[in-house]
Amino acid sequence: MRPAEFTAEQIIAAGQELKEKGRTVTGFALAQAVGGGKPARLKQVWDEYVSTHGVVAAEPVADLPVEVAEELKSVIQALGERMSTLAHDLNDKAVKTAERRVADVVREAGAQREQAEREIEDATATLEDLSDKLEQAQSESLALKDALAAEQARRQALEVDVAGLKAQLSAAESTARETSAQLTSVQAAAKQLSAKEQSARESLSKTEGKLESALAQLTQAGTRETELKEQMKDLGAQLTSSRSDTHAATVKITAAEERLLAAERERDTTRADIVSVRDDAKSAHAELGNAHAEIKRLNDEVQRLQNEQIAATKTAAKPDKKS
Repeated sequence: MRPAEFTAEQIIAAGQELKEKGRTVTGFALAQAVGGGKPARLKQVWDEYVSTHGVVAAEPVADLPVEVAEELKSVIQALGERMSTLAHDLNDKAVKTAERRVADVVREAGAQREQAEREIEDATATLEDLSDKLEQAQSESLALKDALAAEQARRQALEVDVAGLKAQLSAAESTARETSAQLTSVQAAAKQLSAKEQSARESLSKTEGKLESALAQLTQAGTRETELKEQMKDLGAQLTSSRSDTHAATVKITAAEERLLAAERERDTTRADIVSVRDDAKSAHAELGNAHAEIKRLNDEVQRLQNEQIAATKTAAKPDKKS
């Protein structure tokens, strides 16, 4: 069983203090005086205390009044002379005493009724105050529940947004890694094509040198052919003017013809070399054009990948507006 929070002595002392201040002792007044407790129990302890001490204090009243006792003594001393008068007086005093006790009882009952009414008023006021506080607490509880539900919904929305941002960031990082790998591959291919372009330029330069050399040889061959033709003309003139040296002239003519044939063969060979060199030059030019086109395509691809990487980085770094 739960022990009482306040002792009977504390409750009685609080009630006496209220009586000294001229206040009515009620259960709620006792609760306020002692600082807590159940008003019904506090009032019950006080009523028990009042009733117990009231009986003890009332016991002397049951005896005959002093004047009655003195009168009784005088009657006894007078040997009954005044028995009849004394009986009337005693009866009158007994009636008055009974009336006084009845009045005290009625007055005490009225006081108890007033006290009960005041306790009821105090209890009603306290109940109304508690009802107001309860309604306020319920309103605050409902408001807190609504705020909690809203906060939970906002938190769930933020968790969904954070999950989406994490997925976007992961995808952006993956795209950035793929783009970086592609960029590295394209840069390596660009370096290889640059090396090929340099090699093609060197080959073209060599081919152009060969072409110039072949053209120079062709020019020399033409010059020698012209010289040989002039020599043949001279030899023909010598043959016409001098038949005596026919054998020598024939030998010289034969030698000149052989030199002419050799020059013609050298010329044909040089022309074939020129054609081959021109073909090589055309191939080199075509290869150089292809290399330029491939380098341009790779540069465009590098630019596109760089733009995609920048866009992915901006998207991943963009803050969440909802949060």
